[in-house]
Amino acid sequence: MTDPQLGTLYSSDDLIRAGYTYTYLSPMNLNLSQAYVSDGLLAPEAPAYKAIVVTSDQNVTLAGVKALQDDANAGLPVILSGGLPGYYPNGAATDKAAVYAALETLNGSRNVYTTDNGLVASKLQQLNLTPRVAVQTNGTRYPVLRTDNSTDYIYIFSKDSSSQGHITVSSTKAPYLLDSWTGKTTPLLHYQTIGNRTIIPLRLAANQTIALAFSSQLKSEVATPPLHAVRLPSNVLGYSYTTAHGLLLHTSTDVCNNCIFQLSNGTTYNLAVNATTSTTTLTNWTLVTEHWEAPRNMSNAAIQAVKRNTTNPSPRRLGLLA
Repeated sequence: MTDPQLGTLYSSDDLIRAGYTYTYLSPMNLNLSQAYVSDGLLAPEAPAYKAIVVTSDQNVTLAGVKALQDDANAGLPVILSGGLPGYYPNGAATDKAAVYAALETLNGSRNVYTTDNGLVASKLQQLNLTPRVAVQTNGTRYPVLRTDNSTDYIYIFSKDSSSQGHITVSSTKAPYLLDSWTGKTTPLLHYQTIGNRTIIPLRLAANQTIALAFSSQLKSEVATPPLHAVRLPSNVLGYSYTTAHGLLLHTSTDVCNNCIFQLSNGTTYNLAVNATTSTTTLTNWTLVTEHWEAPRNMSNAAIQAVKRNTTNPSPRRLGLLA
């Protein structure tokens, strides 16, 4: 298990600020059968790492250096950040000299690069190694990408605070939103495609997660519009699409400076709402509330939750904008 008190091993924020994500590997990971290099990727079947970074405050064994050398020889970029790593003693005393000799050989090898502390992102950009899922936001988001049967799945977690921004995905497949509660798949209708990248604006609450799928085959299973929105004004609260009714936008009466809605074919619509819109008064309405409560017997794992509904009649009048 991961110790929550364990400090961050890579303390610089340059990778996150540039939209990169990363994980930590141990020497045992490099010994796995799927940890081979193909087309410049480590473990190409998943998670397909584009580079491996070794910082100067880490210690390595002779076997670890040899594994890095093999990966570099196979075409994987190896970045030494802040200088050469240290020696990790795990055998005979003479092993130390062999480790440093192997590190010097590694440092002069093809596909091995050096950079100063905190400049790993700059080196990756110099090598034209762009993130498959780049994050630009005013908060902290952690994306995870996996591929299965030519469909790319992206899971995004917004840490600690709400965040607003966008993600850039290296794909031109149609994007879909996956509802983790219901399992329903719906087309994502607000994004831009520039070259071989898809840019999706996202606003997430604190600790909110979202799951996306990018696929060329889901069109046969999910109603997908031929066009999508590239510009959505602030008074649009949501949208839906069906084959029968087309694209339906849910708008508010809030004032917006520029209420232009634009489709991917260039067609634009002005969604400004008249502030004098009439209201409709609803009477004799009821509110049905769905409750999810913990079971009485918390030791019974077969019962996940107790669900019940309550109906609350209300004689109050409710005004709705027509």
